[in-house]
Amino acid sequence: MHIKPGIRNYDWGEKGRSALLPQLLHLKPKKNVPFAELWIGTDKLPVLAKIISAEKCLSIQAHPNARQAKSGFSAGIYHDPHPKNEVIIALSEFHLLSGFRPVSEIRRLWAGAPELSGALKPPGSGGLKDFCRRLLSLDQSAANRILGSLVKRLKKQGKFTRRNPEYWLLKGDRERSLGNFRDKGLFFFYLLNLVRLRTGEAHFIAPGKIHAHLQGRGIEVMNNSDNVVRAGLTAKKVNVPELLKIGDFSPGKPKILAVNRTGGINLSFSNFRIKMSRENILTAAPGFEARYEADSASILLHICYKKLRTVLEVSC
Repeated sequence: MHIKPGIRNYDWGEKGRSALLPQLLHLKPKKNVPFAELWIGTDKLPVLAKIISAEKCLSIQAHPNARQAKSGFSAGIYHDPHPKNEVIIALSEFHLLSGFRPVSEIRRLWAGAPELSGALKPPGSGGLKDFCRRLLSLDQSAANRILGSLVKRLKKQGKFTRRNPEYWLLKGDRERSLGNFRDKGLFFFYLLNLVRLRTGEAHFIAPGKIHAHLQGRGIEVMNNSDNVVRAGLTAKKVNVPELLKIGDFSPGKPKILAVNRTGGINLSFSNFRIKMSRENILTAAPGFEARYEADSASILLHICYKKLRTVLEVSC
């Protein structure tokens, strides 16, 4: 079966001559046209691989598990009855938000922002789910006032580095706020772990994990599902009640997998497997094809990008 990759021109993608996808496909980029994703897959496969190049922040989102997807599809909430496990593998330095910080970190960050701590007490015994419910239930005019004051102070405070949540909060504000309107997704920069992946490192995003890609180039591997629940940093529809229903609000530190250090990554899910290794790099003389045999339907990517040399096999 021949798979023809498809381009997606979402507004958060890279633009211009330096954009990754036109270079990979030997295309001449059109002026002001974003190149966000290259989809590698088909409806006949339960797995989908994407090459993504994110210039702008993506939405705050989560995906359902198998039970939630099945019941939500029957209720008309979801596009399909499938869960969504997701792995992001960095082709460049890649930044994202993933999972809630330890509560002690959230309380420290919250206390350091008088605009936030003066309007809403940090999470306590009620837990993070109740705290997010109160945040996302704020009247929009109140959110505009609180976040507007915070953004104004941070702009005056000076420059931040990519290691600071304030850097990304201001970036998200530039990209998603309009006039006096402030997107409630900005609150999550003080709530979620800020994750930095280096080339060759990977991060697993389980169903329910609240996350957002912020910037970078990478390969995504996931269940072939279009089920996304958004809560902010987007012009698309948000569904706060559903996010509160399916979201994982447990705090903790993110786990980073590194093919460059461990020599390989092996992950198994209900209907697909991922194997990433520095071994068995496919080679062929000029004019000849490299052949690969698999026991089942597979997507194989031979990656030679900057310092990363690896083979990624996704099998069903």
